[in-house]
Order: sequence, then C-alpha cells, then structure tokens
Amino acid sequence: MAEEAEYGFMLWDGKSVGTLLNVARLLEQHKKVVFYSAPERDFLEFHDRAQWLRFVEKDAPALKGAMEDKVSMERAERYVLPMNM
Repeated sequence: MAEEAEYGFMLWDGKSVGTLLNVARLLEQHKKVVFYSAPERDFLEFHDRAQWLRFVEKDAPALKGAMEDKVSMERAERYVLPMNM
C-alpha cells in the first residue's frame, strides 16, 4: 500500500500497531501523512520520521514493543524461502 500511495490518510483507534507502522512506511518514502487519532479526537500531519517517533513516544509507548515484534516478523518473512525450493 505505501508504495502505491502518494500520501497517507490514517485513522487510528489508539490500539492498532499496523496503522502506526503504515505511517512509518509512508514516511520512509518521504510521503506526507494526515493522521486522525480517535482517542485524542485530533488530526495531525507527519512530514518526517522524527515527528512520528515523538508521537509514538508520547502517545503510544505501550505499543513500541508490539511494533518492533511485528517489524521483526515481517523482515523474517521476506527472507524465508518456500519449503518446495
């Protein structure tokens, strides 16, 4: 999704690790992200990874471990060869 998009519009429920990771993926590709945080009832714009990291540290510190786990799993899946090779 992040590769296809020109920018991102994310709706976050305050719990979804996937939404936060999609923001990071878009920012890595230098794409702007408009982000609605339902718990805060507020819109934010992210223009770079530093802004996103500050947000995660402040508003989603409990999800950092889950995000790191998911990224590790995704990286491992990319490099696992099919069993039938």
